[in-house]
Amino acid sequence: MIQSVSIKVTDKTGLNEREVNIMQAALLNVIAMTDTLLVGTEGGEGSALNPLEDDKLLGITLVYQKAIKDELAEKLKGVLERKLNGFFKMGQVDMEVEIELF
Repeated sequence: MIQSVSIKVTDKTGLNEREVNIMQAALLNVIAMTDTLLVGTEGGEGSALNPLEDDKLLGITLVYQKAIKDELAEKLKGVLERKLNGFFKMGQVDMEVEIELF
């Protein structure tokens, strides 16, 4: 069972402060929507979305009220990787995504 998911994004483009804030808001929306669509429809009981504490990385940590199944967490990880990598490619920004399950 998985209690939290950490999504870390490394900026290789050199975004300025304003662009970082816009990217963080976009990441929050994509991650929250994906989490709700996948985990929420599987009977998940909600999650808290917390920004990463690291100034060098963008991203979010999802913490679940009730742990989710390993299979669902792996599915969420795969979907997030595809969505975020596609988002970065379409926006022509050089970003690297790392997703960890705890």
